Amino acid sequence: MQIIKGSIKEVRKEIDKQAGEGKEVVVQGKDIAFNRLILENKKVSALILSHTDKKDRLKQRDSGKRKKIKKQGLKL
Repeated sequence: MQIIKGSIKEVRKEIDKQAGEGKEVVVQGKDIAFNRLILENKKVSALILSHTDKKDRLKQRDSGKRKKIKKQGLKL
């Protein structure tokens, strides 16, 4: 198993090559548009996401604890 990185054209070529050899296909994710194009390919086994250079959106991080705590009358 090898993690595939690069531009969309390079990654698509490598996906076809590895899938043809019967190997598991793992791709290093980038931005949302790149990830969407990669996941459209049914040959991809896994997509590795990297969140080190971007902040999560508030909606993605919010687990609902604040609402539960507010309902109970407690402060953070």
